[in-house]
Amino acid sequence: MNQEKINTSRMKILFCKQINKVGMTGLKVLIFGLLFVAPIGQVYSQSGGLKPVFQQAFGARGMGLGGAYTASPDDATAIFWNPGALDILERKSLSLYVSNLLIGQSQFLAYAHPTVNIGTFGAAMIRVGVSANDNEYRDEFANFNGNFGYSHSLYILSYGKKLKYNLAFGVSTKIEQQDFESQSSTGFAMDLGIVYRPDWMPELLQNSSLGFIIQDVVTPGLKFTGTPTKVPRNAKIGLAFPFDISSGADKFTIFMDVETSSHSDIPASFHLGSEYNYHDTGMLRFGLDDSSVVFGGGVALNSKGMNYRLDYTVSNYSTLQGMEKAHNFSLTINFGKTKIQIVEAAKEQRDREIEARVLQQERINKRVDIERHVKAGKSKYRAEDFLGAKIQFDEALLLDPDNATVKQWSERSFVQYKQLQKARIEAAAAENLARQDVVRKREQVQNYLESGKTHFDAGKWKDALAEWQRGLEVEPGNVEIKDWIAQTQIQIDRKIDDLIKEGDRLARQGRYPDAVTKLREALQVGVDSESQRRTINSKIGQWNSRLNFDAAYSQGLVQYERRNWKEAIRYFNQALKEESNNKAVKRKRKLANSWLNANQEPWLNTQIRKDWQQAKRYNSQGRYRDALEILNRIYELQPFKTPILVELEKAEKALNE
Repeated sequence: MNQEKINTSRMKILFCKQINKVGMTGLKVLIFGLLFVAPIGQVYSQSGGLKPVFQQAFGARGMGLGGAYTASPDDATAIFWNPGALDILERKSLSLYVSNLLIGQSQFLAYAHPTVNIGTFGAAMIRVGVSANDNEYRDEFANFNGNFGYSHSLYILSYGKKLKYNLAFGVSTKIEQQDFESQSSTGFAMDLGIVYRPDWMPELLQNSSLGFIIQDVVTPGLKFTGTPTKVPRNAKIGLAFPFDISSGADKFTIFMDVETSSHSDIPASFHLGSEYNYHDTGMLRFGLDDSSVVFGGGVALNSKGMNYRLDYTVSNYSTLQGMEKAHNFSLTINFGKTKIQIVEAAKEQRDREIEARVLQQERINKRVDIERHVKAGKSKYRAEDFLGAKIQFDEALLLDPDNATVKQWSERSFVQYKQLQKARIEAAAAENLARQDVVRKREQVQNYLESGKTHFDAGKWKDALAEWQRGLEVEPGNVEIKDWIAQTQIQIDRKIDDLIKEGDRLARQGRYPDAVTKLREALQVGVDSESQRRTINSKIGQWNSRLNFDAAYSQGLVQYERRNWKEAIRYFNQALKEESNNKAVKRKRKLANSWLNANQEPWLNTQIRKDWQQAKRYNSQGRYRDALEILNRIYELQPFKTPILVELEKAEKALNE
């Protein structure tokens, strides 16, 4: 018979001897005290006090650290040790614990459920007790007098939340229940805990933790005999210092707790623990639970996204016969995604949904554009505008190059276009064979056509249109030129759209001068739609109102140098709104207006002409100041006379160089 069985037999004999002394009721009380308080509570013989059952240690890892587990519980047992650490858990955690008593078992089941934003929730149950089938009343003659059972249970609901400044807070609400035969008592209690993980510690002490918990801040009132028994409050403060070794692959952690009770008969206690963790697969622990030495270890395994950890601790507890060994086992399962993984998964899912919506919208837009181009192409084909039809079908092919039907329409349109063009050219040639003038015009028109094509290939669409317009002036009915004009107009419209979009983009960036320039370029390219022109002018007006004097004046000078007189005048006017008395701006605006309206009007009188001739001689002699003095005077008399403007500009440029 091993030592544990010998101790158990001794206790049962002792119980039997108490029957004649205390009676049946007294015996039950004696059994309650001896079996279920003393075996799991540290007996403080010097003070005569007993530490409450549920202020003891539960969980093999925490016990293996000597009970110094307040600062850094890393699994679901944080519900018991310190709910303030709950929200530090990254994954769902399930812990199961069992320990042998002198008679019966201690059991602990806990589950923690972290969330990304609203904290971590936990639930746990602790039970200490024996079954009635395992315990009998017998007298000193071993006569059977019945069975008895006892259980002491604690049900916990917990919540933890990370706060600012590296703090985490937690609260546990508890229902404590005792059942002894037909008698039962229930009480409500509450624990409060916090954890602080500073980020200002030296590198050696990074990831350190400070924990604090008050157990039974609301104390349960349990009673069997009519008078409630108040459980004393218990406070713990703990520290945990992890140290990385072997380049961070292994870790050694020191744990310390100081514990004090509100009951004067329960002295303060000190708990010290240490753990060596090898590659997160094997752990060795040594602890000092006040005056009792404990040691243990654990093994961990990762499988299919889940982490399993089995912990074991051997500890001592006091009995009437002396110290007994307790064997404590815990199984912890961490599973599910971490908070970071959940956030990343949500982000990836959101990105996929956005990408899917964008792709779907792009497909819809693409299909709509294809249908629009095909419809326009067929309409032009029916109207025998075969070149326009081909352009539309080619636009559709740019969006869907493998569309065989559209390819057939494009090829058919081109064939019809070539045949129609050939027929038109042959008819025109037949009609003009008799007249040399017609031949000359044809050559001239062809030159305009080819010149326009050259400009078109170089992207100079306005020059191309100008050439083709000259060709139409010679031959107004030239179909090929008209077709090229129509095709060029499509390119111009596309260019205008691009310039408008670029202007909008620059305006969103606050680059209003550049944005206005883009819209002006669009107007210069050629906007035929009156509504589009109004829209562009409206935007220009809005953006121009945001230009300051320097920007407006600078843009005016740029347009002046480019000889875009209307634009220069507009920018100078805008600058004058900011500085209405600026002489330089007024001067430039007046000159731009003169150039805009310059002409070859007659000299007002002979003296003005003679003065101009004298100023011109001064310019040729390099006497620019003398020339400028004369020119400024006669300019006031005839501000729109082109020769005066030419000599005035020559003198001013020479003086400014």
